[in-house]
Amino acid sequence: MTNLLGSIRLAAYAFPLIAVLVAVPFFDRQVRARCFNWVRTVFGGLFLFYVLCVLAARLSGYEIQLVPFQFVADFLRETPLVLSDARTYLPALFDRTVLQVVCNILMLLPFGMYLRYVCGLDPVSYTHLTL
Repeated sequence: MTNLLGSIRLAAYAFPLIAVLVAVPFFDRQVRARCFNWVRTVFGGLFLFYVLCVLAARLSGYEIQLVPFQFVADFLRETPLVLSDARTYLPALFDRTVLQVVCNILMLLPFGMYLRYVCGLDPVSYTHLTL
């Protein structure tokens, strides 16, 4: 957990400099074309911060897990959960394996919102597809 917070802190330190270097050309083009959009600018900044967090986490030694649902086996193996003892439920929910899955889901949320806003991907328009 401390590595994750360290990655976010590293991304927060690098964000202002990289944001200025990346945003100035786009900002200049939008102002000249008189099509500046604050919402798009904020989403772009959030996406840049998201990418920096992911890159910083990758540089700090995290490895990709390619086995589907491996987190379930990790949860059962590494948590102090005993099904017959209700006192172990709460510590098991705050265990590292559960927090890792929750943080991974939270890291994907900005990417999904960015794709929907910028690329126009709307899940409602795909409801007519059947398997």
